[in-house]
Amino acid sequence: MLNQPIQVVIVDDHDRFRTGLMSTLNAENDLKVVGEGVSAADAIELAQVLNPDIIVLDLDMPGNGLHAAKVISKLYPTIKIVMLTVSTDEYDIQTAQENGAIGYIVKGITARSLISTLRAIFDGAQSWPVLAVGASHANARLAPGA
Repeated sequence: MLNQPIQVVIVDDHDRFRTGLMSTLNAENDLKVVGEGVSAADAIELAQVLNPDIIVLDLDMPGNGLHAAKVISKLYPTIKIVMLTVSTDEYDIQTAQENGAIGYIVKGITARSLISTLRAIFDGAQSWPVLAVGASHANARLAPGA
Protein backbone atom coordinates (compact mmCIF):
# COMPACT_ATOMS: atom_id res chain seq x y z
CA MET A 1 0.00 0.00 0.00
CA LEU A 2 1.32 3.43 -0.94
CA ASN A 3 1.81 6.12 1.68
CA GLN A 4 -0.56 9.05 1.49
CA PRO A 5 1.00 12.33 0.37
CA ILE A 6 1.68 15.01 2.97
CA GLN A 7 -1.38 17.26 2.91
CA VAL A 8 -0.51 20.95 2.88
CA VAL A 9 -2.60 24.11 3.13
CA ILE A 10 -1.04 27.40 1.97
CA VAL A 11 -2.32 30.74 3.25
CA ASP A 12 -0.70 33.84 1.74
CA ASP A 13 -2.36 36.98 0.40
CA HIS A 14 0.07 37.31 -2.52
CA ASP A 15 -1.66 35.44 -5.35
CA ARG A 16 1.40 34.89 -7.56
CA PHE A 17 3.51 33.62 -4.70
CA ARG A 18 0.76 31.30 -3.45
CA THR A 19 0.07 29.94 -6.94
CA GLY A 20 3.77 29.35 -7.61
CA LEU A 21 4.23 27.61 -4.28
CA MET A 22 1.22 25.40 -4.95
CA SER A 23 2.65 24.38 -8.32
CA THR A 24 6.05 23.65 -6.81
CA LEU A 25 4.65 21.49 -4.02
CA ASN A 26 2.10 19.69 -6.20
CA ALA A 27 4.91 18.66 -8.59
CA GLU A 28 6.23 16.40 -5.82
CA ASN A 29 4.74 12.90 -5.48
CA ASP A 30 4.69 13.01 -1.70
CA LEU A 31 3.21 16.51 -1.26
CA LYS A 32 -0.32 17.63 -2.06
CA VAL A 33 -1.78 21.10 -1.60
CA VAL A 34 -5.32 20.46 -0.42
CA GLY A 35 -6.36 24.05 0.23
CA GLU A 36 -5.40 27.68 -0.11
CA GLY A 37 -6.43 30.96 1.44
CA VAL A 38 -5.52 34.61 1.81
CA SER A 39 -6.24 35.53 5.44
CA ALA A 40 -6.05 34.38 9.05
CA ALA A 41 -9.79 33.65 8.94
CA ASP A 42 -9.25 31.44 5.88
CA ALA A 43 -6.40 29.64 7.65
CA ILE A 44 -8.52 28.83 10.69
CA GLU A 45 -11.43 27.64 8.56
CA LEU A 46 -9.21 25.52 6.31
CA ALA A 47 -7.56 23.96 9.36
CA GLN A 48 -10.97 23.00 10.71
CA VAL A 49 -12.42 21.71 7.44
CA LEU A 50 -9.37 20.00 5.91
CA ASN A 51 -7.23 19.05 8.94
CA PRO A 52 -4.01 19.11 6.87
CA ASP A 53 -0.71 17.67 8.00
CA ILE A 54 1.01 21.06 7.53
CA ILE A 55 -0.32 24.58 7.21
CA VAL A 56 2.01 27.19 5.71
CA LEU A 57 1.18 30.73 6.85
CA ASP A 58 2.41 34.11 5.74
CA LEU A 59 3.05 36.46 8.63
CA ASP A 60 1.79 39.67 7.02
CA MET A 61 -1.70 38.94 5.71
CA PRO A 62 -5.21 40.10 6.60
CA GLY A 63 -5.95 39.05 10.17
CA ASN A 64 -2.23 38.35 10.90
CA GLY A 65 -0.51 35.00 10.45
CA LEU A 66 0.70 34.97 14.06
CA HIS A 67 -2.90 35.20 15.25
CA ALA A 68 -3.87 32.35 12.94
CA ALA A 69 -0.99 30.24 14.27
CA LYS A 70 -2.08 30.81 17.87
CA VAL A 71 -5.70 29.83 17.21
CA ILE A 72 -4.83 26.82 15.04
CA SER A 73 -2.26 25.48 17.53
CA LYS A 74 -4.84 25.60 20.33
CA LEU A 75 -7.80 24.19 18.38
CA TYR A 76 -5.98 21.73 16.11
CA PRO A 77 -2.76 20.69 17.87
CA THR A 78 -1.92 17.91 15.40
CA ILE A 79 -1.48 20.35 12.51
CA LYS A 80 2.15 21.37 12.01
CA ILE A 81 2.33 25.15 11.56
CA VAL A 82 5.06 26.67 9.39
CA MET A 83 5.52 30.40 8.92
CA LEU A 84 6.80 31.38 5.46
CA THR A 85 7.53 35.08 5.40
CA VAL A 86 9.96 37.85 4.48
CA SER A 87 10.35 38.95 8.10
CA THR A 88 13.63 38.21 9.83
CA ASP A 89 12.62 40.16 12.93
CA GLU A 90 13.56 38.39 16.16
CA TYR A 91 10.22 39.35 17.76
CA ASP A 92 8.26 37.75 14.90
CA ILE A 93 10.34 34.56 15.10
CA GLN A 94 9.94 34.29 18.87
CA THR A 95 6.21 35.08 18.73
CA ALA A 96 5.70 32.47 16.00
CA GLN A 97 7.32 29.86 18.23
CA GLU A 98 5.25 30.98 21.25
CA ASN A 99 2.10 30.80 19.13
CA GLY A 100 2.65 27.18 18.16
CA ALA A 101 4.64 27.30 14.93
CA ILE A 102 7.27 24.59 14.60
CA GLY A 103 8.93 26.15 11.61
CA TYR A 104 9.85 29.62 10.41
CA ILE A 105 11.14 29.88 6.87
CA VAL A 106 12.28 33.11 5.26
CA LYS A 107 10.96 33.67 1.73
CA GLY A 108 13.72 33.44 -0.83
CA ILE A 109 14.57 29.87 0.15
CA THR A 110 15.16 27.62 -2.85
CA ALA A 111 12.36 25.30 -3.89
CA ARG A 112 14.50 22.24 -3.11
CA SER A 113 15.33 23.51 0.37
CA LEU A 114 11.71 24.40 1.08
CA ILE A 115 10.51 20.97 -0.01
CA SER A 116 13.09 19.14 2.09
CA THR A 117 12.34 21.38 5.07
CA LEU A 118 8.60 20.64 4.83
CA ARG A 119 9.34 16.91 4.62
CA ALA A 120 11.61 17.13 7.67
CA ILE A 121 8.96 19.06 9.61
CA PHE A 122 6.38 16.44 8.72
CA ASP A 123 8.80 13.81 10.07
CA GLY A 124 9.11 15.65 13.39
CA ALA A 125 11.86 18.24 12.90
CA GLN A 126 11.60 21.91 13.66
CA SER A 127 13.05 24.67 11.50
CA TRP A 128 14.20 28.04 12.82
CA PRO A 129 16.40 30.66 11.18
CA VAL A 130 20.02 30.68 12.30
CA LEU A 131 19.73 34.46 12.64
CA ALA A 132 17.50 34.01 15.69
CA VAL A 133 20.41 34.72 18.05
CA GLY A 134 19.54 34.54 21.71
CA ALA A 135 16.42 32.44 21.32
CA SER A 136 16.22 28.80 22.33
CA HIS A 137 16.37 27.87 18.67
CA ALA A 138 19.36 30.09 17.86
CA ASN A 139 21.65 27.47 16.38
CA ALA A 140 19.01 25.26 14.82
CA ARG A 141 18.23 25.00 11.14
CA LEU A 142 16.53 21.65 11.34
CA ALA A 143 16.28 20.24 14.82
CA PRO A 144 14.54 17.08 15.97
CA GLY A 145 11.07 17.70 17.37
CA ALA A 146 10.44 17.75 21.07
